[in-house]
Amino acid sequence: MVALEVFPSYARVLHLNDLYDEVIIGDARYLPFRQDSFSAVLAFDVIEHLEREEGCQLIRDMMEVAESRIAIMTPNGFLPQQSFDKNAFQEHHSGWTIADFGYLGFEVLGVRGLRRLWRIFSGQTLVTRILLYGLAAASQPIAQRLPRYAFQLYATRHKNSQLRLQLPLNQGP
Repeated sequence: MVALEVFPSYARVLHLNDLYDEVIIGDARYLPFRQDSFSAVLAFDVIEHLEREEGCQLIRDMMEVAESRIAIMTPNGFLPQQSFDKNAFQEHHSGWTIADFGYLGFEVLGVRGLRRLWRIFSGQTLVTRILLYGLAAASQPIAQRLPRYAFQLYATRHKNSQLRLQLPLNQGP
């Protein structure tokens, strides 16, 4: 399993945790892999950090380097986030919806529980956050069946599916 990470200090953490066979420092906007390099390509918590057209290009590039399937996990809609950890790449530039992924031929599930529970996490005490996390986990079966209420979306598609090249132009954050 290979990880691609744009921020060098995060890449070092991935390498030290020994989660991947290889950790490559690079930008998802310029995938450094050949066609059909991997059986599956995953982008978890990545696409929202790109502008919408860059995100569409990432999907096209993922389809090129995947042999069979791609999967994307992202917040459900636009979730404002500024940079942190001295990492400008943490800022969110786009939001993605069930309709966006459906238009692009993806199957979509809701993940990480109900969105409303996650919105009240920030600024809470540790005990309250633990309780809210438990409630979010318990709400996962609802979120999976009703992704419009989910905190995050898990979108998958097979490479052989017909790929639309771009989203309608009226989409924004």
